[in-house]
Amino acid sequence: EFYTDIDRLVGFCVSKKYKMNDALEPWREWYAWHNRIKIHDINASEIEDLLSSGKLYWHGVSKKGNPVLYMKGRKFMGGNSFERIMKYFLYVLNKGLHIAENLGKVKVNLVIDRTKIDDSEASPSSKGGDGMGELIKDVADMLEKYFPEKVE
Repeated sequence: EFYTDIDRLVGFCVSKKYKMNDALEPWREWYAWHNRIKIHDINASEIEDLLSSGKLYWHGVSKKGNPVLYMKGRKFMGGNSFERIMKYFLYVLNKGLHIAENLGKVKVNLVIDRTKIDDSEASPSSKGGDGMGELIKDVADMLEKYFPEKVE
């Protein structure tokens, strides 16, 4: 049912200015990605320690009334695998998208707090730090590709 929800395809249509041929391919990619990642099957118990870490949380709404996801950048990875961190991010993002729907909104805002992140941590190509730069790049790429109409 989720995969055939008209709102999913409409979201891609909006992001591609209603050019159906341009919207269909990203939707197919999203569909394949979503089946591979299985966002709706992520269980809170798998990431319970991360959920209580306070590194990623919903914090009020923007001036436009969109829920705001706040990401504390410093030591975000904390020795966790990249896959586990992405599960954590996607689980929290999915919860926020439901919050937005309940508020009658389509979008959420993402704020990344880069306070006290030095260049070795912040550079996407850097191997130093704890991988935060690579995470920021991958999160931005994922949001642009699979949630184009959802995040500001």
